[in-house]
Amino acid sequence: MNKMELALSKLRELGALTVDMVETFNRGNLDKILFMSDNAILIKHKAGMHMLWCDDTAEGIRALSCVTTDKAISNDSTADSGNAENLMHCCIAHGKPALDAVSSATDFFIGEACLQYCRYSKEIIPLRGICDIRPLTAKDAAAVIEHYHMLSDIDEAHDLIEKKLMYGAEIEGELVGFIGWHSDGSAGMLEVFPEYRRRGIGVELECFMHNLHIERGWIPYGQVYTSNDASLRLQGKLDLTVSSDNIWWTFDNEDG
Repeated sequence: MNKMELALSKLRELGALTVDMVETFNRGNLDKILFMSDNAILIKHKAGMHMLWCDDTAEGIRALSCVTTDKAISNDSTADSGNAENLMHCCIAHGKPALDAVSSATDFFIGEACLQYCRYSKEIIPLRGICDIRPLTAKDAAAVIEHYHMLSDIDEAHDLIEKKLMYGAEIEGELVGFIGWHSDGSAGMLEVFPEYRRRGIGVELECFMHNLHIERGWIPYGQVYTSNDASLRLQGKLDLTVSSDNIWWTFDNEDG
């Protein structure tokens, strides 16, 4: 097997924990494999984020020696700050050993722990038809900003909508919720407006999004903060596979 096949084989063995790394390969979003051994894999996504899995912290640190961070640049005058290919601003740590490696090798801000869920079945999911689902349009951007508080930039909302990455649920012509997918490929940004909750709209939206991904030959996946009880309960209704350990998004500053 070549390097890519070996990396994919190992990542597939790890199941839902590294399904986002597997899908980076499958969807043509791999920029490069930066490091690979029996105990660690570090890749770079075309969207700019790095992804690290390791089962040994020391090996994870060795993997991260392939990249440069702002901390390394400030501490070492010989570091090449102009080499954009090697500069890391965001790393997704898969499992506790990977998190410990990032914490040891960088001064990155550590985001909240997430569980990763995925659907391996290739069967299209029957929808209940309790709402109409359509692509969002520019006129919906303000509603996205109003209801999804992790997205505060209306230009970013417009960009996601223009790229056809967000879909809305309607009842009698009124927008009642939405869902999308992030630059890494994960399904998310799921929001049902308060007065329409507990009607199954969130499940309908997520199943719709999973169907879109299945139709493209992808494995649908998403990440949920371990503190988000409502979203964790929703995932529990969908017969999904859950990661064996947490993942963490880490950034070179608290703004992410």
